[in-house]
Amino acid sequence: MIEALKKIKDYSDSLKLFDFERLSRAFDFAKNHYEETEVADFTFGLKVIDKLVEFRPDEDTLIAIMLYDLYVLEFLKDENVQRDFGHDVLEILQNLKKLSSLHYAEYNKTSQAEVLRKMFLTMAKDIRVVIIWLAARLCQLEEFGERDDPVAMRVAKETMHIYVPIAARLGIYRLKIQLEDLAFKYLDRTDYDSIKEQIDSFSDQRRVAIDFMV
Repeated sequence: MIEALKKIKDYSDSLKLFDFERLSRAFDFAKNHYEETEVADFTFGLKVIDKLVEFRPDEDTLIAIMLYDLYVLEFLKDENVQRDFGHDVLEILQNLKKLSSLHYAEYNKTSQAEVLRKMFLTMAKDIRVVIIWLAARLCQLEEFGERDDPVAMRVAKETMHIYVPIAARLGIYRLKIQLEDLAFKYLDRTDYDSIKEQIDSFSDQRRVAIDFMV
């Protein structure tokens, strides 16, 4: 059993309505289909799940994350999802697909407002969709690594202007801080490295002081 499922099992045992067997079947289904298609990466969904474990997501949320790429790439149709995983999973996937179609224009205030409006409308209908989206964005930023290109910069700007404020509004401060930190890294690497160096230096000094006191 992979690490992400182990973490889920730990908290699902305390939830009476959590059907871990259903989740395991969905995991096997998704894994097999990703291997068959060879066009999508199953591990990305697992990384997103790992980000959300601390929020104790329900089965439908986790299943939707596993199926997302298969659904967006149209290897899974609405009727198949409805039949095999239920209406709630289908609805989450449909809303995630709608979010993926939003277009953000960096210097267009009307565009930014429209994206925010649609995000908040989605949040009002099902907050799980927005939380999944925030976690996926964090994973995307992490995967850029040390890349310094227009794509990484665009995603970082969009994250700082749109998704950091939404995470703050939701009170999900751990995600907010991580998103903000990584976005800042791409937007201003010089200041980022300088601040990081100062923080690391302060941490080292603090450890020395604590050791001296002990």
